[in-house]
Amino acid sequence: MPARSKIEPFDSLLGTMPDPHLAKRIGVTTEAVRQRRLKLDIGPYVEPGMPSLERFAALVGALSDRYVGQLLGVSTSVVRARRTLLGIPPAGPRKVLAGYDGVLGLLTDEAVGKLAGVSKQCVTARRNALGIQSQRDRRKTHGVGRENDCA
Repeated sequence: MPARSKIEPFDSLLGTMPDPHLAKRIGVTTEAVRQRRLKLDIGPYVEPGMPSLERFAALVGALSDRYVGQLLGVSTSVVRARRTLLGIPPAGPRKVLAGYDGVLGLLTDEAVGKLAGVSKQCVTARRNALGIQSQRDRRKTHGVGRENDCA
C-alpha cells in the first residue's frame, strides 16, 4: 500500500462535487473517494437548491422513502441515500401501514397502497394477517350494493 493516498492531493475537492465525478477525474473508484471523504469526516456533495431532508427528518424512516420524496419533490433514491447515510432504517410496510389499519377493508387495497406509498400486495398481506375482509368481500357479506352507498 502506498505511503500516501492517490486521493490526498484532491482532499480540498471532497464534498464539492459528486464522488463519481471526482473519482473519474482522479482515476480511482467511487468507493475509494467515498472512503477517503468519510475518513476525513466530510459530508457528501449536496446540489445547490436541493431541498434539505432536515425539515422532514422526523418522517424519514417513519414513512416510505417514496412518499417523503414526493413531499420534497426529489427522487426516492435521494431520500434512500440520505436515510442510509444518517443510519436510519427504512420504514417497513408494517410500520407504514399501521397508521392505515382503520381503513383496511373500507377502501380497496390498491387505494390504501397508494395512500401509504406501498404496493397493493403489502396491503393485502397486512389486511389478511389482521383477519379483515376485503372491500369486495365486505360488500357481498353485508349486502351493500352500489345503489345503497349514497343513501
